[in-house]
Amino acid sequence: MLEKPTLSDERIAAGLREHFGITAAGLDFLPVGRDANAWVYRVTAADGAAYFLKVRRGKLNEPGLLIPRFLRDQGIAEVVAPLPTPGYVPWASLEDFALIVYPFLEAANGYTAGLSDAQWMAFGAALRRIHAIQPPADLAAKMRVEAFVSRHVAIVQAISARIAAGDFDAADPYQRELAAFWSARQAEIDWLLARTEALSQHLRARPLAPVICHADAHTHNVLVDRDRLYIVDWDETLLAPRERDLMFVGAGIDGPKYGPCETALFYQGYGEVIPDPAAMAYYRIEWAVQDLGEFGTQVFDADGVGAETKADSVRLVQGMFAPGNSVDRARASEAALPPGLR
Repeated sequence: MLEKPTLSDERIAAGLREHFGITAAGLDFLPVGRDANAWVYRVTAADGAAYFLKVRRGKLNEPGLLIPRFLRDQGIAEVVAPLPTPGYVPWASLEDFALIVYPFLEAANGYTAGLSDAQWMAFGAALRRIHAIQPPADLAAKMRVEAFVSRHVAIVQAISARIAAGDFDAADPYQRELAAFWSARQAEIDWLLARTEALSQHLRARPLAPVICHADAHTHNVLVDRDRLYIVDWDETLLAPRERDLMFVGAGIDGPKYGPCETALFYQGYGEVIPDPAAMAYYRIEWAVQDLGEFGTQVFDADGVGAETKADSVRLVQGMFAPGNSVDRARASEAALPPGLR
């Protein structure tokens, strides 16, 4: 989120001291990220150590905190895992929020800084190793499993219905602007919804082998430092076909900035693989639906969302439909399907 949470700095500092034994000398809010239920801070401790703090509201995806530690223990050095409390729990509850503490890495965001050729190959190689690791039964039992059922379809349909009925605050400039843009793109949005539903039915009838997936594996969740690369933000991790991660490379989710050259480098690192075209198309199309649902909700429905976040959400929806961005790439994935699936 781009605005601070309702949880005060003083309460956060008290929680860090109580649950992690960290005495915060400085607590700097970082207005980054697009998750309406997450806020991040740089914490400077009294002893000079620096930490990255995520404050999350609502239900946790517990394996998203357990899987990174498991992968680190398996030797995947690129994975950044949360630091545990003295009781070896990787988070602490504080009122309606959870505090999650990570080491602070002096590294640049992969989207803004860009990945070198070697880092693109390292990214592919790291995901290949992750996909090859089987979680132990007790951890696998806690993980969400891909069911090819998109909860975002109903959210987008509801937003479309509201806009069509004029059931929004026309005095709100962000709602007004998004409603006008959404209406102009309604035919394309309807196509995304229809194809998500059709491909989900197809994939439910022929499930693919699941692996540990990061499930949000784009360059915004990669940090780079010279020749090093780190994969962060495992909140969405689940057991799913490997295409759930592979679909991000070349999907236009990072805009048209990264294209065929970067994709080729990634697969040099990942190794020989033939992604399932139906799964790739489903994930790229459904991701566009997910973004529409999440950004639309932030403009029309989310509590505590300020003007800066609303403006950013409007801009992001508009950007999705720009040439070379996620909707274009979703259509290209659809076009690559066998004739019987189009």
